Amino acid sequence: MNSDFPIYFYIVPLAIFGPILFSVVWVFGLRDLFKGSWLPDTGEKRQEENEKKSARKGAKIRFRDFRRTALSPLGLIGQAIAYSAFAAMISSLTYGPAFQRYTPDKAFIKLSFSHPGRHKKKCRRRTRQELADLPPNMRAPMKCSRERWPVSVQIVMDGKTIFTGRAEPTGLSRGGASNFYEVFPIPIGPHRIVMRMKDGNDAEKYGFEGSINVDLPPYKIVVAGYDPINKKIILK
Repeated sequence: MNSDFPIYFYIVPLAIFGPILFSVVWVFGLRDLFKGSWLPDTGEKRQEENEKKSARKGAKIRFRDFRRTALSPLGLIGQAIAYSAFAAMISSLTYGPAFQRYTPDKAFIKLSFSHPGRHKKKCRRRTRQELADLPPNMRAPMKCSRERWPVSVQIVMDGKTIFTGRAEPTGLSRGGASNFYEVFPIPIGPHRIVMRMKDGNDAEKYGFEGSINVDLPPYKIVVAGYDPINKKIILK
């Protein structure tokens, strides 16, 4: 070792490149030495190889038996029946379900809207003590029950009722909106359409009503709904 160079001149390269060299040697052979591959065979490796050979042999036998069964007359007949049934099922799907095509003398009314009914119990204003007992993020001034009434809809065309339905509120606590979606054909030509809706416990009274006079051509769609902002029936 030359005394003109400091000791770290030799140590730093060993510290940097030593681990890299050791990793390469480990991957390409040193690992097998530490595993004991150079030791005499203990029988485990031979047993593992025998198990692999037995598995391959068993797979070949099963495949040969399968081919013998599949190519037998009964096997061919079974395959033909299975393929025929599959083809018949695919063919039936090309013809069904039947598509209902409406004639040119029909127009449509599409009822589509979502609206929450009124609360079953009236909301009341909390007292100061009740507000003080609540966490700051839950201090709503009004207390309302979550359960709501169903929403009922009636559609009348030319003085004749053509639809009456009721939708229950959604949600586990029955506190969600009631949803409507119905499409039904009507004759073309001039009509007066009236839609009524109630969202409370009124037995016969409908709280909302809207009407429209239309002259419907073939395939024309009249949309019936509810505007929650302006709180009125929509017919257009």
